[in-house]
Amino acid sequence: MKFERRFAGRRQLRRDLELTPMVDVVMQLIIFFMLSSTFVVYSGIRVDLPESQRSQAQKKQDLTITITADNTIYVNELHVPFEELPTVLANKAKELKEDQLVLIKCDRIVEYGRLIRVLDVAHGAGIARYGLMTRPSAPIPS
Repeated sequence: MKFERRFAGRRQLRRDLELTPMVDVVMQLIIFFMLSSTFVVYSGIRVDLPESQRSQAQKKQDLTITITADNTIYVNELHVPFEELPTVLANKAKELKEDQLVLIKCDRIVEYGRLIRVLDVAHGAGIARYGLMTRPSAPIPS
């Protein structure tokens, strides 16, 4: 960039600034952040959901109960021991609206009785509407 000019032997500072290089840098930064944001790895709890042909997409819920393969229970990604589950769910149930659906993510190898115990605790805490999360399966060929 050239900031000064010479006119008849005297120096004069240039008062304008070229915006083209600045726009190029800003565009490169925008492209960089757009591309790098797609590489963000979302942290989450690993659960191998069972498959279902009738699964429907749901909006993000305010309350999710997760049971992993090693029978660890999470409420909204916060580890909760089974003994504290009634208290935690009762507090969360107070914050829910009446028509709100609570999603339960359960690994497919979790014992059926364990799921029933968690559902029983949730019902006792005042959670009346819940859904079991599954992943869509490939359609069965006719």
